[in-house]
Amino acid sequence: MPLKSTVLARAGRAAFAAAIAVSGVAHAVSGMGAARAQTAARRPASRTITVTASDRAAAAVSEPRSKRHALIVNRLGSGRTPSPTVARSSGSGARYPGDLQYHGGKTLTSTQQHSIYVYASTGCSTVATCWGNPDGFLTDLGKSGFIHVTDQYTHQSSNGRYTVGASYHTTALTPLASPLTDLDMQALVHNAAALGKQSGYGHMYNIYLAPGIDVCFDSKFAICYSPDNAATWSFCAYHGSADFADVGHVIYSVEPPQNVAGCSVKPGTPNGTMIDSTNSTLSHEVFEAITDPDSNGWWNSTNSGNLGQEIADECQFRVTIAQKTFGDTSSVKLNGRAYATQPEYNNTAHACTLKV
Repeated sequence: MPLKSTVLARAGRAAFAAAIAVSGVAHAVSGMGAARAQTAARRPASRTITVTASDRAAAAVSEPRSKRHALIVNRLGSGRTPSPTVARSSGSGARYPGDLQYHGGKTLTSTQQHSIYVYASTGCSTVATCWGNPDGFLTDLGKSGFIHVTDQYTHQSSNGRYTVGASYHTTALTPLASPLTDLDMQALVHNAAALGKQSGYGHMYNIYLAPGIDVCFDSKFAICYSPDNAATWSFCAYHGSADFADVGHVIYSVEPPQNVAGCSVKPGTPNGTMIDSTNSTLSHEVFEAITDPDSNGWWNSTNSGNLGQEIADECQFRVTIAQKTFGDTSSVKLNGRAYATQPEYNNTAHACTLKV
């Protein structure tokens, strides 16, 4: 179930555990083979960014009006765990949560993905050891048939519409005593968008936080990714959008470490739990941003038990193994490489699928 943060108004989304709203509108494979290494070598080198006072000032203006939609943490028996997605199952095992409705907003018809890697002062120090290879996963996703599940929502069907562009990195935001907030995330994307001169619906920024870095929606520190603080731990990741006076509209996602209880995929996936947990959550946020970047695109507005859910929420199923809850992913080949990721809701098939 989604965690919505908008001054928006999606009627019936106010209750945290039901349709969950709060004020304010927000891999891959380690040990790359030769072909993957060549792909990485052709990409622009990662650029260092340092958030400035002007970035924070811009974020302070944009953040109160921004939009967020979060992936809720899987924790059975806690007040933060929503009801499971309501889904009928066919004899073949297909799941049918309920069709999405269109609410008049934009979709991402053709978008370049940009990574922003935020390292901690200690711990893992490379993309491979912190997250796997997210750019490699997004490259394969963009060349796969799976991404074409979005065609029915964007009304575009050509290949090669979702690609990977320049990436960025920083260690400047490592917190000393408090979690980061969405204002910090927006300051980061403002800096990157200004540096690369790339914004609007044709670009999306994915912020990867290193292990040990928590993030909250705001300085109340009440709605957070905080596996070290169960009282505030509410989500695994989120996507959002913001409007800045200078660089314009920016689409982004925030991807904290996913290899933690409550966010990770089930054991035994092709690339290991750290890599495939990162990939599956990244896929979740990217599909949702494509089909509902501003919280007024495609989502379920029927009173069917899935009110407020987006394309990935409806297919975020859980499995309990040895009294631990995991994301129930499926094995899939994207651009010829094996991954484990969740399916996405397909209105045409009226089911959660991994293909058109």
